[in-house]
Amino acid sequence: MDAYRHVNNTIYFRYCEQARTQMLGFEGSAEAEVRSRTPDPEAEPTDGHVLISADMEYKRPLVYRNNRAVEVQSWVTRIGNSSFDLAHRIVAPGDLGPEARHFAACFSTMVAVDKAAQRSRKLRAAEVTMLEGYLDPALPVPMPGGRRGPQ
Repeated sequence: MDAYRHVNNTIYFRYCEQARTQMLGFEGSAEAEVRSRTPDPEAEPTDGHVLISADMEYKRPLVYRNNRAVEVQSWVTRIGNSSFDLAHRIVAPGDLGPEARHFAACFSTMVAVDKAAQRSRKLRAAEVTMLEGYLDPALPVPMPGGRRGPQ
């Protein structure tokens, strides 16, 4: 919290990180538990994903209060050969959908990696299928800072 009782700007990134972790089924999430019971036959033990870029635009302050709950809308905006883009919007609980009045918007890029080789790898068919399930053309793509085009 800052002097104005606003949630610190670094926490917004943490909210998006938690949402990304749950969405993509990383260790400790519900998705990971499901995937552990139905393993991807193509997956290698050294497969993973890393965040290579994250850009946040703060729209309105998130004021610290007793009820600190927020929701993070997360969806895929692009799927490439080895990378994919995600959008996140931090909103008040229940304020969902294309017209949601958000506190912040985040645009991030992830890349599939082979951790042992320390380099990028091609996304597997099962990963692409999973990511396609999170494509949502109805939601606006956040363009923080205007560097990637209009919002």
